[in-house]
Amino acid sequence: IKGNSSMWWTAATNFGIEYALRNGASYILTLNNDTIADTNYIHHLIGAYENAPGNSLIGSSAIDANTQKVIYRGERLKWLSETSIFMKDIVVERPENGLIRVTHFPGRGLLIPRNVFKTIGLFDEDNFPHYMADYDFTLRAVKSGFDIYCSWNAIISTYPEASSANQLKL
Repeated sequence: IKGNSSMWWTAATNFGIEYALRNGASYILTLNNDTIADTNYIHHLIGAYENAPGNSLIGSSAIDANTQKVIYRGERLKWLSETSIFMKDIVVERPENGLIRVTHFPGRGLLIPRNVFKTIGLFDEDNFPHYMADYDFTLRAVKSGFDIYCSWNAIISTYPEASSANQLKL
């Protein structure tokens, strides 16, 4: 499929999701172009989905491609203090079921069951054309009763130093 050059992350992602749903996809996997999936990535992601409560969204563990160190395993929001607890710092050993429950998740490496879109719609491209649409989406999913987990075993490699979000911090 081919979009157009005016699409930012959210519109382009929605364009692909709409195409996949029209063609009968049961799940959608959002995976950024600056990630590399581990050899058994899909196997581990589906295994995590099967171990989670029905219709859960499953995120991926991220490692730094250069150092091979874990850099992300999801977050839990602390609403009163407006901060996040980073699960990679809290959960240091693999849980028995390989799942870490989180409150929200980025779109890089996120498996989403079809019925989530039927319930809450697509990513919000009007209010979040490029950044934060994934967090908004997963927060809306939780509000609608869906659980979100990070899979300990479904691993993607990233290049943190090349991320545009990282460059914004400089």
